Amino acid sequence: MRKPLQRLISRQAPMLAALAVLIGAGTIGFHLIEKIDLFRALYMTVITISTVGYGDITPKTPGGRLFTIGIIVTGAILVASFVGTGVQALVDGEWREHLSRIWRKRMLDKLNQHVIVCGYGRVGRHTVQELERERIPYVVVDMNADRIAELRDQDRVAVVGDATEEALLKEVGIDRARALISALSQDALNVFTVLTARSLNPNVMIIARTNSEESEPKLLKAGANRVITPYKISAHRMVTMLARPDVGEFLEGVMQMGDVELLLEQVSIPDASPLEGKTLAQAEIRARTGVTILACTSGGRMVHAPGANQRLVAGTRMIALGTRDQLNAFDKLALG
Repeated sequence: MRKPLQRLISRQAPMLAALAVLIGAGTIGFHLIEKIDLFRALYMTVITISTVGYGDITPKTPGGRLFTIGIIVTGAILVASFVGTGVQALVDGEWREHLSRIWRKRMLDKLNQHVIVCGYGRVGRHTVQELERERIPYVVVDMNADRIAELRDQDRVAVVGDATEEALLKEVGIDRARALISALSQDALNVFTVLTARSLNPNVMIIARTNSEESEPKLLKAGANRVITPYKISAHRMVTMLARPDVGEFLEGVMQMGDVELLLEQVSIPDASPLEGKTLAQAEIRARTGVTILACTSGGRMVHAPGANQRLVAGTRMIALGTRDQLNAFDKLALG
């Protein structure tokens, strides 16, 4: 707020100085022309400039009346200039941008366990749509001011800047973030972003996009937990639809089937869960919730298509397939 206020004061200072000179000149002029004391002359000057009328005091001489006309005209010009400059300062973009910066800072300070999306190109745009669908809080960082303006117009939290800079990542809360997704168009920029983010938060989950398989080892070495190659994934999906159309249709539905949406979800078994110590057969998860368990991870080892004798212990993570309602029911069952 200080800088815009200082600029407003600097703009108004000449008018304020001119107004002070006019009041001083009017006081002396009325004192000499009307032969009145300085206080009454000051009073007459102020009410003349403010055009509120005289009432009990009026100029008595022709010279005083002419002088009053000059004071009124000059004062009106100064007051109009003063008000016009103030209104212009309020309606121009400077104050709006300043207030917008304050709002963004407050929103950024409130973010916790959020996702930082670096890059709002084709991949970043779809990433944001998926985050909103999952109701995961996020902030977007992009160098393109037009893209950021588009997001801000939609009341989304977004910052213009270089994601490879430490100061910017600190500004968007890298220390409090749940994850960072580096979806920049150039692999080199993704590598620098991953390096910077990992140095600022050793525990944050980092997922990076790459255009070439050659960059994947570099991104992993820089600190990425996962590296995604969009072109490779797209090619795999297209060939799957060609060679195994039913499988492709199923994946297209993870997953849409008419009005029913199937989702893949990760559910963990906490301590003191009602499912702890039971086998999958004893837990009767499918019968009670409708979800299908596709895999279990326990002790760092993933078991695909676990059998009925798979025992569930605290910390076991299960990959489940089902509708949103079914997955919510399963989550409640696991939590007890």
